[in-house]
Amino acid sequence: MDDSPDLEDVVADHVDFYAHTVLMFGITENIWRKVGKSRNVGQLNILFRGTNDFDKSKKISESWFVWEVSGPVRTVGKLIREFKCAESGSVVPAEQIVSRIKTGEYAFWHPGY
Repeated sequence: MDDSPDLEDVVADHVDFYAHTVLMFGITENIWRKVGKSRNVGQLNILFRGTNDFDKSKKISESWFVWEVSGPVRTVGKLIREFKCAESGSVVPAEQIVSRIKTGEYAFWHPGY
């Protein structure tokens, strides 16, 4: 990749998904490289979700919680339609970010998580 993108154009463009990851791991594993930085992060009204229900015998968690960036965590119990569009709040390994870019899903979670 020899392009030198205008970072302001990059951060202003459409975002397909949001994720938590450790950037340095992706750099040290040569999954991506740093091309610059921008202080403009746009509007951060991103909804994340998580669960404390790690009981493998259950197929559907009933212990979900949701939050927005810098906002309070709200316990919602069952994951109703309003919150199903929320992104996973887990920290995702760098190679899984690439998987999601290519396929639309993380390879290590069941479909629809």
